Amino acid sequence: MRRLTLGAVIILLVSGSFAAGQSVVVKSKKVVYKRTGKSVPEFQRTFEVDYPIFSGKLTPAALRSIRRQTDYWRVFDMKLADNLRREHWLSNFDYVVRYNKHNILDILLIAEGVAAYPDSAIRYFVFDTRTGRKLTVTDLFAGAKMPQLLMKLREVMKLHEAEAIRETAETRETLEYYREAYPDLHPTPDRFTFKDLDGFSISDSGVTFIYDYDFAHVVQALQPTGEFFLSYAELKPFIRMDGLLARFVR
Repeated sequence: MRRLTLGAVIILLVSGSFAAGQSVVVKSKKVVYKRTGKSVPEFQRTFEVDYPIFSGKLTPAALRSIRRQTDYWRVFDMKLADNLRREHWLSNFDYVVRYNKHNILDILLIAEGVAAYPDSAIRYFVFDTRTGRKLTVTDLFAGAKMPQLLMKLREVMKLHEAEAIRETAETRETLEYYREAYPDLHPTPDRFTFKDLDGFSISDSGVTFIYDYDFAHVVQALQPTGEFFLSYAELKPFIRMDGLLARFVR
């Protein structure tokens, strides 16, 4: 492993807690890095990375898999050395654990930075902690029922868009603009597919399917909500009975 130099100042803070029923123990390791060089603006002299440190009763293979798949630098296609020398956009990496029991780890990774505007990117992960494998919708829902589940999501999407338009009339015009200008990137509800999802999130009450409308920064306030929640009662006909969500509908 190449040793970091470049004048980096590293401050380590380790914290975390364990709750009964967790699939994996996740602790926080915060590292503050200092950028060097005359060209670095004063407000970008440092950036912080909050690394999730995984442990617990996992197999070595599962642990390696989860660590690899949640590596910030790999996920966001960045290099630490570049950020210490010449890349100045990054302000921080962070993570949020949203569900962690019943062999399910639901975690999102966040990158935040500043260019012309403050900006952020989020990546969503749901793991089977028995294997360390990232789960997809087909791992949780029956293949034969996927068309019906998709119709259900399209209905929720239409309702959210109608609500957003009622609240702010400009939303309709903005949606129409994006869908006419970029039809492949901004599908209408009738063209929306599972491939358009950015991820999903698990809870004890249901599943939230996540879609980013990706409006420009200046009109982000006009975005409809891209979180489509369905309760387990609604999802019961679609859930794989040999999957990790079966326990919620038995």
